[in-house]
Amino acid sequence: EEGLAALLVGTNRIKTGARKSVDAAQTSLEGYYTGGLLADLQALGKTHVQLLAKGAMDEDIARAMWSIDNPAAAEFKGPKEAMDIAQVIHKWQEKARDDANRAGAWIGKEPGYIVRQSHDSARIRKAGFQKWAQEISSRLDWDRTAGGNLSTPKARNDFLLEVWKNLTMGRIPEPGGSDLSSNFSQARIGSRAAKVSRERVLHFKSGEDWFAYNRQFGSRNLREAVISGLSQSAHSTALMRILGPSPSSNFEQLQLMVERAMHEAGDIKGITRLQRYKNQLKNQLKEVDGTLNYDASPSMASIGRNVRSLTSMAKLGGAFLSALGGDIPVFSSEMAYQGRGFFQSLVEGIADVTHGRGSVEQQKILSQIGVFFDGMCGDIAARFSGDETPGAMTRLQNIFFKLNGLTWWTDSWRRVTGLMMAHDLALEKGLDWNGLKKERQRVLSLYDIGTDEWEVYRQGNLRAADGREYMTPEVVNDVGDDVIAAYLSKKGIKDASPLRIEETRLDLEERLRTYFRDRINFAVLEPDAKTRSIMRQGTSAGTIPGEALRFALQFKSFPIAYAQKVLGRQIYGMEGSSRGESFDNFARLIIMCTLFGYGSMVAKDLVKGKTPRNPADPRTWVSAFTQGGGIGIFGDFLFGEYNRFGGSLASTLAGPAAGTLSDFANLYARVRDGDSVAQATLRFVMNNVPGNNLWYIRGPFDYLIGYELFEMMNPGYFNRMKRRVERENEQTFWASPVQW
Repeated sequence: EEGLAALLVGTNRIKTGARKSVDAAQTSLEGYYTGGLLADLQALGKTHVQLLAKGAMDEDIARAMWSIDNPAAAEFKGPKEAMDIAQVIHKWQEKARDDANRAGAWIGKEPGYIVRQSHDSARIRKAGFQKWAQEISSRLDWDRTAGGNLSTPKARNDFLLEVWKNLTMGRIPEPGGSDLSSNFSQARIGSRAAKVSRERVLHFKSGEDWFAYNRQFGSRNLREAVISGLSQSAHSTALMRILGPSPSSNFEQLQLMVERAMHEAGDIKGITRLQRYKNQLKNQLKEVDGTLNYDASPSMASIGRNVRSLTSMAKLGGAFLSALGGDIPVFSSEMAYQGRGFFQSLVEGIADVTHGRGSVEQQKILSQIGVFFDGMCGDIAARFSGDETPGAMTRLQNIFFKLNGLTWWTDSWRRVTGLMMAHDLALEKGLDWNGLKKERQRVLSLYDIGTDEWEVYRQGNLRAADGREYMTPEVVNDVGDDVIAAYLSKKGIKDASPLRIEETRLDLEERLRTYFRDRINFAVLEPDAKTRSIMRQGTSAGTIPGEALRFALQFKSFPIAYAQKVLGRQIYGMEGSSRGESFDNFARLIIMCTLFGYGSMVAKDLVKGKTPRNPADPRTWVSAFTQGGGIGIFGDFLFGEYNRFGGSLASTLAGPAAGTLSDFANLYARVRDGDSVAQATLRFVMNNVPGNNLWYIRGPFDYLIGYELFEMMNPGYFNRMKRRVERENEQTFWASPVQW
């Protein structure tokens, strides 16, 4: 059962290929496409990146993309910057299309293709079928849509009605009554390959028509549509690479093969254990095969995501200060696991993190190893919520997390980790496999990289940036065909045809890229498919169980990921190490997490106008461990001010949104009973207005305005709060409120 799970989401156990999972491959390929796109745009100049990011030239870019490789389109006469951006987008879309076809799909090259079409189900539902159909029908090229088989008004109306139902009811798009699979059948190439191959269902007359529809019923933002399309393509391609064109049925067959082997061996306990584990495997498969990408009820799912997004922006203003406590020791622990010194990595990392995202040359290196920056295209909130929010709310969240510093912090540590790993491999290029540290051998083997693979990588050329050399997955492209042929021969493979050699290059390249991207996510913790499968239990957004779990576990993905990755690695991933070494690594992690957790507490107290907590008090170090030892953000709620103002443990465990609802219910009860509500109302508003809790705003606001307002409503409020803080935490205040 562990091996089957490793195939889907990876395992920490020391087995060859134990981390070479579908999830790791998906993350790696997504990073490669997105990072490559952004690096190429960055190489054109900051202006191009800003134009795409701000959407100022979206229509011109769409028209430029329409004209590329399209004999029917007129020559593009718009701004040169628009064509430059369009060429870069086209390059990476073609790369994604080619990779998907190599993995088993059959996606034709469509003239006038812009991006994978996005649809906003809420706006489509609000418009109603008649208005939506009227708007889109006049913009579609009916000679190409649905294979050109819809010639009558009724056939077209029936087709659009089925598409509308799929988009608004959350079902997987399978437009009925039309042959959308072109010249092949689903049975021939597999369900996933067939779905990917027929995704270009709606074809527009022109770039202007596509842009108009996208503006009215799509993402409204070309950048988001491009990145979303590349991301979905990466996930499908990686899934097919590992589990074949029919992933779900193939995985079911693997389970049956394991059961048969156990049955023949008479392993009754193994069969029983596997039966119990099947539900977990099913949930993990749902996370990687895209099943949970479709909302059961788009309306309910949209409301839930928006509420959680607003909650994030109301509660995570101090997330940057919380991240100080856990991220640095976790990074150092991961680098020590790879064979570096714990404290050496800590010092070098802190010294290098101030360089932010690095130079253009460094960003090019990072793009080759599959790293991209959340600040440019991702949802940083997913680090702590495990819940992605598409559309306008994502843009608001990205702005918020830039303002609170978490975007810069996360991007900087990803850069530090990626470059440090690539530089370490470059320094070891002159060593054969036996010359590598045992820790390096151990971690590389997790991605099915051994003696023969390392010999191939060693023969490639290193990349240089800012005076340092780096080994990236691109080294595979530098070695000759004879090197790849010799590698195949060592593996007992006689086929050394050009096609096989090219496929082997891609495989070796992807192994090294997966190693980089997966270990970076250990160093800079981020929820993966295994974490999400634990949190969501296979439930879809828009269902009552699914929404309940997503609300209850908001902000808890970080401690779950910490237990699964960091603690799991220390417990299960130290095979071959002495007991003393394992204990030393674990002890260093706990001690440094506690120390940095205390530093995080001090920073939070200082911005709140408080003196640091007494280090001689044992309770201080218990709280410090919760800050730096994996609880982090959740610890702010479990042990923070929220509970001191009346929130119950039950409401806290139910999630921050439930706590807010509880506070609102208390306000209603006060109004109903005729009690004074002014102070409670003020506190409720201050604690739930998005942005008001930014760590550099809330403290000054409280001392300049907030505390004085509380004093007006309840004289002596600040002095009573001071006495309580002195009694509970032995702290004083270094600042006093401004008196009007």
